[in-house]
Formats: sequence, structure tokens, C-alpha cells
Amino acid sequence: MSLGQRIREQRRKLGLTQPQLAETIGMSLNTIKQLEIGRVKPSIDTLEKLSNLFGVTSDYLLGRKSNYINIEIQDEYIKLVMREIGKRYSVDIENDSEIKEAILASIESWINNNKDT
Repeated sequence: MSLGQRIREQRRKLGLTQPQLAETIGMSLNTIKQLEIGRVKPSIDTLEKLSNLFGVTSDYLLGRKSNYINIEIQDEYIKLVMREIGKRYSVDIENDSEIKEAILASIESWINNNKDT
């Protein structure tokens, strides 16, 4: 999948039209169209705006990694998982550093083992 195709895919996932994306990141509609068909490449600033808006890494947009989850999203997911584990097993994870560290180590290990899958 090309950079333009990834931009289009992520724009559509957010339910944005090309004009809405252009307005959101402060670009012309023509530039968005040109990006999506691959006629122009985004600047670093534009790439950063797109990746932040879409919640993906710039590496994902550039096709360097198949794992596209932004670190901030991963952190929020980890917090959610830890809360759910605490509820399920009636454990106060926030106040038990030993359990918290064990869970974080397990999650980190899983993420590292599944980065490019």
C-alpha cells in the first residue's frame, strides 16, 4: 500500500472528506488530492499533522511498519488493560507495585514480540 493509499484509508476511517481533512490540517484541497494519488509527498510537518490526527505513527504512513498504533494510544490501551485486570481479579494494581511491574513487563514483552505481526 502506498503513502497516498494509507492517507486515504486513515481519512476514511475517521469519516472525513478530502475538504474536511484539508481544513483540519490547514492545507488546500488540491494538495490533499495530490497526496492521496501520490503526485506529491508531504513535508515532515504535514506528515506529523497527519499521523497525530490519524493516531498512527509516521512510520506506518510511510509504509515502514505494519504496526501502526501510536505510542499514546498504546499507553492508553495499557492503562485500560490494567484497570480491567484489577477489576477481574480484585487487585489494587495502582497500590501494589510488584503486581503492577509484573503486568507491565508482561504487556511490554507481548508488544515487543508482536510488533511486526
